[in-house]
Amino acid sequence: MAEALPYLEAALCRGATLVMTSLHLPEMDLRRAADECRQIAERTRGAHAMFVADVSPRTLETLGATPADLSALVSMGLDGVRPDYGFPAGALAAMARGRQLALVTNATDVEEKVLAALIDHGCALAGTWAFHNYYPRPETGIDLTTVIQRGVVLQRYGLRVAAFAASQGTRRGPVFGGLPSVEDLREIPCDAAAELLFATHAVDAVLLGDPSLDVGELDRLASVAAREVVHIRAERDGTANRQEQQVMEAVHRCWSVAPYLVRTGNPAARLPASGIPRRNSLDRPAYSITIDNDQYPRFAGTLHITRRALPADSRVNRVGRVRPADRVLVDLLRPGDQFRFVWMG
Repeated sequence: MAEALPYLEAALCRGATLVMTSLHLPEMDLRRAADECRQIAERTRGAHAMFVADVSPRTLETLGATPADLSALVSMGLDGVRPDYGFPAGALAAMARGRQLALVTNATDVEEKVLAALIDHGCALAGTWAFHNYYPRPETGIDLTTVIQRGVVLQRYGLRVAAFAASQGTRRGPVFGGLPSVEDLREIPCDAAAELLFATHAVDAVLLGDPSLDVGELDRLASVAAREVVHIRAERDGTANRQEQQVMEAVHRCWSVAPYLVRTGNPAARLPASGIPRRNSLDRPAYSITIDNDQYPRFAGTLHITRRALPADSRVNRVGRVRPADRVLVDLLRPGDQFRFVWMG
């Protein structure tokens, strides 16, 4: 706890609005945990952050609470509960109807029929939170497709969704394998994981479950959470001329996603006065970044990202390529999304 509180305060001062703890770990002393929760609540309350705890039926029994009476948890300073497993729809509905604490659903496991049953029991789900599970043991996390599919269901009911990213600094024991929701994001920097999770349009908040004290890691995560522009790392292809550079450094809006290209919008709005001379009109492997040159009437100055390999075209300049690790961000772009390139070389 002595290490956790400074970390918590560092996260809160960087704008964290959701704080979660677990009250059903096998090794946990729940009586001691109650005192620790009150210490956490003193900090979250002052920062106007929501403090949520994972609970199981055993948690409620040990603390003398029931789904209809969560007073014992309220006294610990909690704002919400996330029933992890073992609760039928009726018990979840009793928690929600009691309005003592906000009901946070399990984004990974809750079935749609349970959500429908909660609605039938008179529970208002719109605007409430659903948190994905985190997975301490490597090789057990879910995949990104599951996050997207679950997001479609949960958003249909108006729920907001949070998922976990793994710290690359201090990791929580006893496994020390990180605490991600998505397995493929276990060993990548948490800000890159957050970038990807937000890009799915299926995640509204990213939680960091490991007790990292790396301030730089928190700063980078906060920076990703605060912006509305996707950052895609890329490498230059040759030396761009001044006109190309003007287009390459801009913030782009995805205009359409076709089978062959991601197209950005309205080239006339940013076409340099001097135009785009032809340069580097080479074959275009998948994930090439291109700009239409002056030989392409009406489209000169338009930036594209190729989704498939395309042959050389004298009307198109190849100016860069998306780094392999960030290509999934391109795959996730939707019309209306804003993005910019972070040029790495």
